[in-house]
Amino acid sequence: MYAGNVNTTESFRTCMRWDAETPHKPRADIVDPNNHPDGDIHHNHCRTLYNVEPWCYTTDTDERWEFCNIQECSKYIVFRVAHPL
Repeated sequence: MYAGNVNTTESFRTCMRWDAETPHKPRADIVDPNNHPDGDIHHNHCRTLYNVEPWCYTTDTDERWEFCNIQECSKYIVFRVAHPL
């Protein structure tokens, strides 16, 4: 689930705020705060709602929504452990 702050699409369109209704009126379930990982819809960050890759509604009147270009994290996790000296 993506909860970062990228707010542009893969073609560099600006994402529309989730709490906005223009230029596109979002579906009610999409803007329900319970469906957002942080419960916050007062931003325009890309989100992975309903297990779909990160996307957002756009501010472009000709393009309702678009996927976002989010770099995947490494599959390896590095732990830094302090040496108990």
